[in-house]
Order: sequence, then C-alpha cells, then structure tokens
Amino acid sequence: MPMIVIYESVQSTSGILARLYLMVTAGMALIKRKGASANEIMRDVVEMARAIQTPIRCIFLRYYIVKKMKGVFPDKGSKR
Repeated sequence: MPMIVIYESVQSTSGILARLYLMVTAGMALIKRKGASANEIMRDVVEMARAIQTPIRCIFLRYYIVKKMKGVFPDKGSKR
C-alpha cells in the first residue's frame, strides 16, 4: 500500500489525539520516502493540533511532534 494512502486513511481515525499521533508517524514515513513535502505535513498536523483542548495533552503532543520532525527542518543558522 502506498504511503500517501496510509497517511490519508489515518486521517479518518475517530479519536483526535490518536489521529494526531498517527498523522505525525505516518507523515514522517511519507517525508522520508519523498512522498510529500515536510511543509505540507507540518501544516496538516498544526492545523489539527489546534483542536486539542487539554493543555497537558497538548504539551505531550507538541513534544512528540518536535522530537519526530527535528531532523526534517533545517536549523536557523545552518547552511542546508
């Protein structure tokens, strides 16, 4: 099954929190296989993350997103 199909099917998961964790995981696999740009995936995830109402859950989700996406985006001072 192509990664883009998996990424799109993850978006139909019923729970918002589970959906976001799965979107980050599937999105990273899609980015590593050069199936989508990191900006598109990050825009999707950030847009969906606004739906999280509980601050503690949001903190853990943000940490997970930063940890997974750390190698995808260049640092501000780097020459990539």
